[in-house]
Amino acid sequence: MTDPLLAELRALFDEVDPVPDLPDVAPIGFEPMEPLLEAVRGTQHLAFHHGSVRVHLQVEGGRLTGLVPPDALVRVHRLSGTTDHRADAEGWFHAEVAAGPLCVSLPDEGVTTDWFVA
Repeated sequence: MTDPLLAELRALFDEVDPVPDLPDVAPIGFEPMEPLLEAVRGTQHLAFHHGSVRVHLQVEGGRLTGLVPPDALVRVHRLSGTTDHRADAEGWFHAEVAAGPLCVSLPDEGVTTDWFVA
């Protein structure tokens, strides 16, 4: 039995702030990374791994902050295109992102995250 109040709230959120459709395919040529944490609304903390490669991401207020292997090339994929960033010597990178679907790949490592919503 479904709670009528929860059904009404779900319908309201679907109308006011619907979850966008995410692409079904990862960037070509990259191995998908396994998510360790699920995204939540508001500040998102995500972690992915593939073999020994770990990617930790935080999305808050249009800013993507990540921890990846030191000096890694970081490619941020959006539906409108991609931008490249370079992690510093400690592995930190920052990117401004618009609301909507995105994924992060490390071309030198040959891996990518799943698509998630910023």
